[in-house]
Amino acid sequence: MSKQQVGKVKLTNPSAKRVTPEEAYECFYRAADDATIWVLKKYQSPEKESANQYATWYVAVKSISTYGSYEYGDTYAHNLIASAKKIDNPLCSYACCCMDDNTSVEVVTPLQKYRHVPMRVQHEMLVNYTRIAVPKNKLAEFKQFAEQYALRIICMDSEYETALCLADLDIQRFKQIEATGEQTS
Repeated sequence: MSKQQVGKVKLTNPSAKRVTPEEAYECFYRAADDATIWVLKKYQSPEKESANQYATWYVAVKSISTYGSYEYGDTYAHNLIASAKKIDNPLCSYACCCMDDNTSVEVVTPLQKYRHVPMRVQHEMLVNYTRIAVPKNKLAEFKQFAEQYALRIICMDSEYETALCLADLDIQRFKQIEATGEQTS
């Protein structure tokens, strides 16, 4: 190992693989031209990208001017972020799931291919809850392995997902108290 390599950490780019719009890393909406923009690839790691004002992303765009088709190409990341609002991918459904203490998205291999965010980002009590973006054309497959791995789907595409997950958490606690015979005061 050379002196230059000692102490250097290789920065990885989790968005380096080109994906389809259904699997996009991020999605934006720009009202000025009624455009939906899917980020399909980022050329740099997040660390390098944040220091580079000319960082580019490979995107797909669909708008009135594309006549319902996708147009593909590169765009400056900072221009897109400044001119558009980040949105949920309209080609996906969003499932909020509860997992037991021994299960996580990282453990259940089929789930690793879906974009997911822990629900504890929304509320600190939702430790075992995860919001998963499922391409609409893969919903049946997702529901099948959710059942196989005993993932409880709390809701799909709900604007009240945090409240529904918190309600589910309360119900599960009540069932646990009822099962153990504890008294509530």
